[in-house]
Amino acid sequence: MIYTLTPCKSDSFPVCYNITLNPDDEILKAHFPGRTIVPGAALIQMAADAVSKHLNHAITIESLHNVKFLKPLTPEHNGAELHIKATLDGGKAVAVIASGDVKFATITFRFK
Repeated sequence: MIYTLTPCKSDSFPVCYNITLNPDDEILKAHFPGRTIVPGAALIQMAADAVSKHLNHAITIESLHNVKFLKPLTPEHNGAELHIKATLDGGKAVAVIASGDVKFATITFRFK
């Protein structure tokens, strides 16, 4: 698994998980050798997995809206400061993957 999510607390966001990257994962090693970055698809999956964990059931992304990859996320950003926080509004989620004030991605999606 390229990452694991563990619950965290946030006063502003109902969905909050710390992200731990697995630098030995084959996907990370292959994307890109010598300059490893987490694939955009993995960032989107992190957002979906965080919402699924929060709701305690599997979700399916129906559509993506306003997805922005703001900075490359690398294994060097690993640790307790790396997190995903999201708000939910019915079947819509707005997720932010960040470390402190540094945002790596914002992902808005509809799910069922």
